[in-house]
Amino acid sequence: MSQLLSGGKPSRKCGIMSSGNHLFFSEDGLRMLVTNDLDLSNARFVQFFLRLGCGKAPPDPRSQPVLLQFSVDGGLTWGLLQEFLFSNSSNQARLVALEIPLRARTSSTRLRWWQPSENGHFFSPWVIDQTLTGGKLSTVCGAVASGAALHFSGGCSRQLVTVDLNLTSAEFIQFYFMYGCMIPPSNRNQGVLLEYSLNGGINWHLLTEIFYDLYTKPGFVNVLLPPAARQEGVRVRWWQPQHDGADHSDWAIDNVLIAGRKKKYVKSCGKKHIEHQFKNLR
Repeated sequence: MSQLLSGGKPSRKCGIMSSGNHLFFSEDGLRMLVTNDLDLSNARFVQFFLRLGCGKAPPDPRSQPVLLQFSVDGGLTWGLLQEFLFSNSSNQARLVALEIPLRARTSSTRLRWWQPSENGHFFSPWVIDQTLTGGKLSTVCGAVASGAALHFSGGCSRQLVTVDLNLTSAEFIQFYFMYGCMIPPSNRNQGVLLEYSLNGGINWHLLTEIFYDLYTKPGFVNVLLPPAARQEGVRVRWWQPQHDGADHSDWAIDNVLIAGRKKKYVKSCGKKHIEHQFKNLR
């Protein structure tokens, strides 16, 4: 996915943000991460883990912000998606999820994370991890539940993450699911994991494994929540650790419901709900 990486390198110096190494930007000169041209014509969101600063001490307030930008002309001009400011609390890892504006949803959109410098000098480091563009609303799978479903078939990381939820009275998670609308997964490592986190996505706990050789046709999934997951500030994700690249090992999900006997916490019936959930993360 990365076309240009400058001023950063894979590291675990700031701890583990989501899993494994992250990109740690600490060098002087030019700090920038630029993607290849991506087909975002049907994409709805971009998400990533971000930490501005490293360590227990707050970052230097003189630090320039990190800018997330997009280009639809091969990098000749750039538009702003979001500005991320250094602050006393910015050195805590957080999941960022942003709706992609219509003007950036083209078949050849380039993204970049760029930090302006003070004559090539920076005052604080920053970290980014698990950058991905979200699944596309599509009917390529037919009706997984009804109408278009959220379809994951891209060549980079594939996961769907909720906002932090109050699940103190929740009892179950339900959804419709399907593998292999294009080319099905070929081994267990390509299965999707349903997990939850109690600390903002730093650590994840398994709820269930959606086995790769099941759900070759649309199917209903019901997962009971354990007592440990029935708390405030619970984040839920569907994550595929491995796949064989674009259009391979794909999957689709629709009509997500997290609820108890008397109260509903999340009901996903398509685009509007997904966009609402990710707007709340800003």
